[in-house]
Amino acid sequence: MGQELLILLLFLGALVYLGQRVYRLLSPKQTGCGKGCGCAGNQPAVSSHDNK
Repeated sequence: MGQELLILLLFLGALVYLGQRVYRLLSPKQTGCGKGCGCAGNQPAVSSHDNK
């Protein structure tokens, strides 16, 4: 019984993992540079080090 439960948990974990991968593949892409600063994707991110 314990082995079957372990196999079931591993199988469910694999399904969740594959579901997340498919969801990310099919979901619309976010715009921006990916750093979370809110800039447009074609503009460089503004850094506080640029203000010299």
